Amino acid sequence: MDTVLLPQIKSWISKKTGLRIVDNNEASFLRLIQARIKHFKLESMADYYQLLHQFSPVQLASEHEHLSRELTTGETYFFRDQGQFALLRQHILPELIERNRSKRQLRIWSAGCSSGEEPYSLAILLDELNAGLSDWQIIIHATDINPEALIKARESLYREWSFRQMSEQRRQRYFQQSEGHWILKPAIRQHVNFQQLNLVSDYFPNTIKGLSEIDLILCRNVFIYLESSMVSQITDKMTATLVEGGYLMTGHGELFAHHHIGLRTLVFPESIIYQKSTVTHHTPPKPTKPVAVNKATKTITPLSNAKISAKKNIPHKAKTNNSTRQQAIPAYTMQDAWNFANQGQSEKALSVCKEFNDKSPFQHQPYYLKALLAHELGNDEEAKLLLKKVIYLAPEYIAAYLELADIYSKENQNLLADKMRTTACELLQKLPPNANIETFGNSTVIEILQFVKGLI
Repeated sequence: MDTVLLPQIKSWISKKTGLRIVDNNEASFLRLIQARIKHFKLESMADYYQLLHQFSPVQLASEHEHLSRELTTGETYFFRDQGQFALLRQHILPELIERNRSKRQLRIWSAGCSSGEEPYSLAILLDELNAGLSDWQIIIHATDINPEALIKARESLYREWSFRQMSEQRRQRYFQQSEGHWILKPAIRQHVNFQQLNLVSDYFPNTIKGLSEIDLILCRNVFIYLESSMVSQITDKMTATLVEGGYLMTGHGELFAHHHIGLRTLVFPESIIYQKSTVTHHTPPKPTKPVAVNKATKTITPLSNAKISAKKNIPHKAKTNNSTRQQAIPAYTMQDAWNFANQGQSEKALSVCKEFNDKSPFQHQPYYLKALLAHELGNDEEAKLLLKKVIYLAPEYIAAYLELADIYSKENQNLLADKMRTTACELLQKLPPNANIETFGNSTVIEILQFVKGLI
C-alpha cells in the first residue's frame, strides 16, 4: 500500500483529535489506518484521507472515539499506583474532608476512567477512611471517551487481572464472586456516576454534567497520549472546574514543562500534585513541613523520574539506541518491555529485560527498567544496586541519578540525594539548553535543570 500520505494523515488526526502519535509507533499506526480503510471499504490511503476531510462533526467524533481506543492503552486495575493512593489516603482526602465538614459534601472527578477501577478505588478508599461520612453527599463523577469501557464500568464485573494490586482481604470485603467474576457491592457502586466525555472537544466546567466545583480531579495516564497544546487546554479547563484549593492529580511527570496557570505544585515523597490557587508556582516550592516534602516524584516520564505503572508511569515510548537495534532479539524489543511495564505487566517486562541482559550484559537500558520495577515492588535495595550498575555502564545517564536521589530522599539520606541531583545538574549543564533527553519526553534540558535545582 502506498504510504506517502501517512504523515499527512497523522498530522490531520493529531490536529483534529489532539492525539500524539509518536514516530517509533509507525508500524502500529499504519496497521490502524489500513484497518480503517478496510472498515470503510475504501481502495487506498488517499481515499481515507479524503474521507477524513469530508466527515461531519458527528462522524468525526465517532472516528475520534475509535482512533482513541486504538492509539491509547486502556489498561488499568484497582489501586493502580500505590504511592498516589497512599498520598490520597494520608494527606489529600483527610484535608478535603476536614475542609468540607460544614457542608458535608465531597465532589471528585475521575477523568479517563476506562473500565472503572480508578473511581471505584476512590469510593473504596473513602469507605475505609470511615471519617463519619455516612450522611455526606459523596459524588464521584467518572468519564471516558470510550462508550464500551463505560458499559463495562457500570457493570462492575471484574476478573483476577484487575485485582493484582489489591489485597485479598479488601477484595473479600467489597466484592462478591459471581460465575468467574467479582462484582462490586452496591454500597460502593452507588457513589460513582459514569458518563461519556471527550476531554479535547467537550466543554467544562459543565453544571449539567455535574462537572463544576470539584474538590479533586484524577486525570492519570491520559496526557501522555495528547499533543502539548491539548494538554494545556485541558489543564486550563480542569483548573476552572476545581474549587479554590481543589487538587489535580495526574500521572507522574505528565504536566512537567507544561504551563499550568492557576495551579501551584506540591511535591510529596509519593507524588507531585497540583492545587488550585491564586498564587501559582511553575516549579515545585521549597517545602518546609509535611505539605510539600523536598522530594522528586518517582516518574519515568521525565523529570521526576517516573514511577511505573502501579507506582510509576513509565514513558509511553522509550528510545532504543543503535546498539539495541543491532541485537537480534527474536521475540520482543526494549520498546515492548517499556510497553509491558506501562500496562502493569511487570513479569513480561522483566522477561524481555532478561533477554537483553543475557545477550548484551553491558547495555544499561534493561537495568534501568528493572530498577524502576524493583522500586515499584518496594525492593529499594535491589533498585539502588541496579541504578548504580546503570551509572557504572552509562555514567552520563541522568535519569538514573534522579531516580537514585528519589530513593535516598525516601530513606531520609538527604546528603546523598542532593549529591545525586547535583551530579545530574552538572551533566545537564553540559548539554544544549533546548535539547531533549532520553526518557524525558519533550522536556528540554533547561526545563529539567530548573526543576531539579528546585529540589536541592
